[in-house]
Amino acid sequence: MDEVRTEWASFKNNPTFGNGASSSTSTWGVIQISKPSTFNGNRNAMEVENFLFDLEQYFEANGVRDDATRITNAPIFLQESA
Repeated sequence: MDEVRTEWASFKNNPTFGNGASSSTSTWGVIQISKPSTFNGNRNAMEVENFLFDLEQYFEANGVRDDATRITNAPIFLQESA
């Protein structure tokens, strides 16, 4: 664990990668996460798989790990007969 902390400290203080300061804030911008495409109910296996993968990635990137919250919000991305 000490080795990892030492490596992280050297990375954080490296002006090439970090901000050169020892504070925990970063000068890197906030990552904009685009919403997944809506799913229209097409029963093409590849489209279903891609939709579910995109939805999973979207929830993970936004820190939504609770299944109940995911289930409640998933219908937002459905359209037409889906």
